[in-house]
Amino acid sequence: MSEASREISNKASSLRKEKKFDEALLKAKSAANLDPTSANAWWEVALCNDALKNTDAALDALVKTLELSDDFAYGWATYGKVLDKAGKRTEAIEALEKALELDSTERLALIELLKIYEYDQENKQIFINYLIKYEETYGLTVANYINVLGNHYLAEGNNHLAIVCYKRVLDEPNFPYGRHNAGIAYFQLSQILNALDSWAINLKNYPEYEPSATEFGKKTILLREKSEAVKETSRTRLPPSEWYEVYLSPFSLLEFEEDAELDNIEPKMLQGYRKKLLQEIDLEDGKISWMNDLIVDKSRAIGICDELNNEEIFEFHAKVFKYQPLLNFLSKGDISFFLTEPQDDLLEILDELTWNAEFSEWLSPYFAKQFDNVFKKSISNDSIYYAMLGGRLLAIDSQIDLCFESSRSEIDKLILPLREEAKLVEKKKPSFVKIEGIVMNNNLATKIKALPVQFVDLQDEAAEILRNIAIEAYNQYDDSELSKNILELSKQFTFYKSSLQKKLEDDAKAINDIINEQKKDESTLTFGNIKSYIKKDGARHGETYIHVDKVCAVRWGTTIVRENHTTSYKFSMVISDARQAIKLDWAAPSETDKLKELFDKHVSALLTYIFPSLISRIKEQLKSGATVRVGSCKLTQYGVQFETKGWFSNKIHNVSWAKVKANLSNGELQIFSIDNYSDKVEMPLKDTDNAFVLYILANSDER
Repeated sequence: MSEASREISNKASSLRKEKKFDEALLKAKSAANLDPTSANAWWEVALCNDALKNTDAALDALVKTLELSDDFAYGWATYGKVLDKAGKRTEAIEALEKALELDSTERLALIELLKIYEYDQENKQIFINYLIKYEETYGLTVANYINVLGNHYLAEGNNHLAIVCYKRVLDEPNFPYGRHNAGIAYFQLSQILNALDSWAINLKNYPEYEPSATEFGKKTILLREKSEAVKETSRTRLPPSEWYEVYLSPFSLLEFEEDAELDNIEPKMLQGYRKKLLQEIDLEDGKISWMNDLIVDKSRAIGICDELNNEEIFEFHAKVFKYQPLLNFLSKGDISFFLTEPQDDLLEILDELTWNAEFSEWLSPYFAKQFDNVFKKSISNDSIYYAMLGGRLLAIDSQIDLCFESSRSEIDKLILPLREEAKLVEKKKPSFVKIEGIVMNNNLATKIKALPVQFVDLQDEAAEILRNIAIEAYNQYDDSELSKNILELSKQFTFYKSSLQKKLEDDAKAINDIINEQKKDESTLTFGNIKSYIKKDGARHGETYIHVDKVCAVRWGTTIVRENHTTSYKFSMVISDARQAIKLDWAAPSETDKLKELFDKHVSALLTYIFPSLISRIKEQLKSGATVRVGSCKLTQYGVQFETKGWFSNKIHNVSWAKVKANLSNGELQIFSIDNYSDKVEMPLKDTDNAFVLYILANSDER
């Protein structure tokens, strides 16, 4: 780029920034004419034409700019923006994507792609992907975009992230969607109080917003049912000896009536109440008759009353005193606060807590301490447990953990049975019935999952314990079905689409693939109304079932019968244990290939699932010194003994395993020694238990 062209181009840029577009365009063209290879000059021509709405001219100049500087990401983004103005959407998308290829954080490209895909329902996921990218890179500021991203997380089941998004648009003017959707996310987290409070506030701000009215009406019925399930007598969770330990309202202490007007109390009136209180304490040794003879130290009483001298603290105490459910919770541990529908007085408190940091910081320690006291005493009472976890925690974020400070150890005990089961898995195969009982009988999964994010470590631990047991069920005990069932239990402890659940889903898919692979050779036959199958666990025929580990003998075979110029097949199979046998027999004409295929599949299933276990047990018997008989042969750990007929007497042959050989011919098993092929014994496969076992052993290098 020549120096003269650069100076003119810079002048064009200055004029453009002063919005003197016509003058700027003349300068830019002059710079481009002076040096046609200057990308900067053509860039100024393009920007000036775009500002003057000379779209075609702007596009021509952008093409020249990018020819001279094809790695100019912002240039490609601008080209895409102008192309979209010209109605060339396909080319615009290509240019914008090119910009992101050059710079994945190119802001203009992301903004323009968001505009293009915002209302494109067919490519909604593309829009979401760009939303996430922009949020991660720059942070979204458009309320609708933030709400849509929240909706995406909501649909994915990631309610916590959804709520984070919705909270950012709660105060957006003329925008009821964020708070309404936050209510839905809260409800999906089983936080019914937070959900109802969100919808109630939304209806106060937008009375005509029907979705919130509908949800509020439906879910209020659920809250009433929860409330009815908790008896009035069990709502105060603390004994009288623990009342007022955390919070003692100065207005209660001074015997103000519940409906007292607190807005314009004269100092003299307060002095009169205070004098009466101190006299009561002096005369009754600290007992206060109007508070069920509560004993209050005089110095504490004076300190509490003195707080009313601070105008701001006075207002804070007044707000609590006016809302009796909150007052009774802070004072006595009455959990009616968590069973009450949101009314105006509650909504006023919730509203002030959102903007008045001083009020939040004042109330939070009282609330957190009392919640912790009450909740730890309510873990065994399901109705109250779930009611208190419904939301409406009036503690600031930094003190939420204090709400569960002393109850954590009690909640931790809930998963002790799972921890104990995990310790046993190395020595003993896990029992699904037992594990399911631990999870289901105590509502363990529901209880753990209802806990707030402060207990995510406990939720993850419970899921991880079950996951590890499931992995051991397969790795150590080769039981894929058991592993699959336990993995399904573990999912109950995780939130949909969480990272841990993704891991569990991957495990489940792997196990399912294994199970499908293992099941591919299963065979099922039907004889009239009787079903017969061979599977990994064993064989069944009607009511007769033989577990794979109990099978002691098998035999099968096919007989071909030729009569009157026709040929038919007779199939037979016998699977036995020490007490019973499954006997299958059926015939088929030669032209019925399907029945022969079914028999072959049944044999394949037997060889896949039954045979390996059987042959392994027979090897163990031989190794232990036992003798196993197969037809006329006796098998020992050293070899095979069989008898052949001679001219004058029978001859007994003891053949070592190293010299035993076997052949199959026309459905017959032939056993002989490699030293003498003529001395052999034969037995029909279909009539001789474990003949095929002997065939495998005789031709195996490992016996």
